[in-house]
Amino acid sequence: AYSVRLDSGATTVDGGVVLAPFERSFTVSARKPTVSLGSSGRYLPRTAWNNLGIKHTNVEAVNLIVRQVPPENLVFWLGGPDAADERTSNVILRKTIPLRGDPDVATTTWLDVASLLPATTKGVLEMKVIGLGAQSTSRLMLTNMSLVAKKTATPGKPWEQNVKVWALGMDSSAL
Repeated sequence: AYSVRLDSGATTVDGGVVLAPFERSFTVSARKPTVSLGSSGRYLPRTAWNNLGIKHTNVEAVNLIVRQVPPENLVFWLGGPDAADERTSNVILRKTIPLRGDPDVATTTWLDVASLLPATTKGVLEMKVIGLGAQSTSRLMLTNMSLVAKKTATPGKPWEQNVKVWALGMDSSAL
């Protein structure tokens, strides 16, 4: 709870004067719970799984659910809704993660996901963190390869398109 007191005779910027003392008490409610995965990229190298950030405010714990889309279901997942579901993916991890942070302070908790999943995990994954009053989802492709594609068209002939693709190492950017 906070209290504000203005004495009589206090002046405002534009010359106004407080004639009688003014006093009020009030409380500021807690900030709304928020949670988000710190990584915003779609492609992560394996080394990024040792230190993945969960940003949170006023959330004490989250349920982490990791789903893997098998290669044979990629076409259905790409053509379906945004989220992976029981038809297109398999749950490979369900775990409650405790979070520490002061009330109303944005905090990041670092999670070693690599230690929670088998070392052979690869492919398209969906990570979802669900906390009381907040949730966040990221779809990621765990790989050691990065693809860059550039599309160009002939001026005046947009139907004549050219696509060039480069495959690069995720950690070294070597071709």
